[in-house]
Amino acid sequence: MTDTFGPYRLEGRLGRGGMGEVHRAYDTRRDREIALKRLTPELADDPEIRERFERECRTAARLSSPHVVPIHDFGVIEGRLFLDMRLVEGRDLAKVLAEEGPLGPARAVGIVEQVADALDDAHANDLVHRDVKPGNVLVTAGRGPDFVHLVDFGIVRLASTGTRGRNLTGTGTTLGTLAYMAPEQFEGAAVDRRADVYALAVVLYECLVGRPPFDGDMPAMLHQHLAVSPAPPSSRRPGLPPALDAVVLRGLAKRPADRYAEAGELAEAARAAVEGSGPVPAAAPPVAGPEHGRETWIGPPAPYAPPGQVRWDSAPHGASGAWSPGAPPPPGAWNGSGPWAAPATPPPPPTKRGRTVAIVAGALVLVAAVIVTTVLVVGGGGSSGPATIAVGTPASLAQMFPETVSGGCAPGDLTAYRISTSGAQPVEALQCAGPGDVAVSYARWNTATDATDRVVSYATSPSVDGQRQWTAANVTQGPYWQTVSAGSCTTIAAYSGLAVNVQLYAPADRCADVTAAFRTSGLPAGDQLRTVERSIPGAVREGCGAATPSPGTSGIVPLQVRSCTGPEGTTTTWSRWNGPGDVATEANARGSRSGETVSSWNAPNGPRQGPYLRAEDGGTCRALLGWDTAPYAAEVVGPDCDAVDRTVAGLGPPPGEGLPL
Repeated sequence: MTDTFGPYRLEGRLGRGGMGEVHRAYDTRRDREIALKRLTPELADDPEIRERFERECRTAARLSSPHVVPIHDFGVIEGRLFLDMRLVEGRDLAKVLAEEGPLGPARAVGIVEQVADALDDAHANDLVHRDVKPGNVLVTAGRGPDFVHLVDFGIVRLASTGTRGRNLTGTGTTLGTLAYMAPEQFEGAAVDRRADVYALAVVLYECLVGRPPFDGDMPAMLHQHLAVSPAPPSSRRPGLPPALDAVVLRGLAKRPADRYAEAGELAEAARAAVEGSGPVPAAAPPVAGPEHGRETWIGPPAPYAPPGQVRWDSAPHGASGAWSPGAPPPPGAWNGSGPWAAPATPPPPPTKRGRTVAIVAGALVLVAAVIVTTVLVVGGGGSSGPATIAVGTPASLAQMFPETVSGGCAPGDLTAYRISTSGAQPVEALQCAGPGDVAVSYARWNTATDATDRVVSYATSPSVDGQRQWTAANVTQGPYWQTVSAGSCTTIAAYSGLAVNVQLYAPADRCADVTAAFRTSGLPAGDQLRTVERSIPGAVREGCGAATPSPGTSGIVPLQVRSCTGPEGTTTTWSRWNGPGDVATEANARGSRSGETVSSWNAPNGPRQGPYLRAEDGGTCRALLGWDTAPYAAEVVGPDCDAVDRTVAGLGPPPGEGLPL
């Protein structure tokens, strides 16, 4: 039985997006086949979504380019918003490229010229498409080879805002698809027609090469769009005209001011490059640092997200520093083998950090495969900045190693531990008396890399026992070295992913005593140091105690939970998970259930720390925060969100770099 929708007879679904679907349909009133877009039923009652949808129809109807699909009608039928459009038969450009591979330069430029005509028409009507990609370019043969339509103006935003205009996409919000989004869209900056020029340059690049200039998972693409110069197309497909390289690279400039001002200008330059006419355009300036007047740090590689969904994602940073396991070690030195070795290709170090980028699944999406970039403020009531929460201090050596509190320990001279190659020195050190003449020292560093480098610095001296790693509870813990240097026998060991190391000393002829002291020292395993009570200062204050882990909204059960009573009837729960990806998954699951946006939180004037979500749930307000690099989370629950905001503001969570990985 054929379904009907008002006067339309539905003949087959052509596609489905986040909040709607497109059908091939027959209009019984006008006796013609059409493409019918319908939004999900509950959206018709939302005045904001309805206004956005109607604006899409009105503004797109103003366009006169033959490369824009005409709109016949729009409105509400049977409680659902709908859009009646001309049915265009053909393949989208993504399918063309998948089936045929890279296109010839002349054919690629011909397609881009037609898309540019549609964009210039839209821009002349104060519209920015914001989702230019091969999947939104329909290629037909009805008016000659490769006649093109640009579709899905459903996520455009008015480029000009007058006193009567209303920005329905929200402050700091951008829409689009990752591989084709301009850098300024990721940063929440103002977006104009030059974002479409950037996306069009990506499409041209993909037509020429067969794939976009940047790929990988979400954070990897974010980093590349913001900070990596794309490879020239001819480096991936030799034989392309050098002048075409310059055209594409200028279109892909990080700074909008360095791109072509109009889509048609890019298309004209591309045509001249293919035909060998006109001067070779200047390519975009190389990337030498942060763009757009901002300094941006993008997080590490992320776990898998289902197709069409882009969520807050996080995963551990690799170790960084002068030493790399990819480089050959000196003779006899620790070679970086073992489960604690740093990745061969660490992500970029977070040297300068500024405006936060948080990626979450879009809540008001009219087409498939779009995302929303947004940032929130605790209790901010519409401010576009990230949640700002003052950080506390990392766990002290006394918290991590309770045995140092019992006596016989004194603060150590930090300069005595300085690493000569890097100049790094610990932030805290304790010197303790051990058995016999053996002394024991504990050092806490800024990063786990520094702690490892401290061990590696001893590897220039011959090893006494030939060991390069140490174990506890039959589990390898990290790098180890024993040597005789400066009249002392020294054993030094570090933990994988922890910014601490332990060192034992004795006179040079007492190495056997040092070895025995190390073996009987009862040093905790790294997994013990990762427990909440040894890692989170706020989890060991009065009023805190162990709680029973239970499945979260995502179904994932944390490894450990400690619950603390707080002010104004609030409760704070600190939890440890298998990895930061678990925390991201839990935040996303809660955001999906509540309809709230997963954002980020920052230290004041500091870097992004991790996901943040605050939502009301059955009369209770809950705030969940995590870290990009560390598998921990804090949840504050209270009777109202004002009380929760005040508790979160005074929470003092440790900085991410001070937590175990």
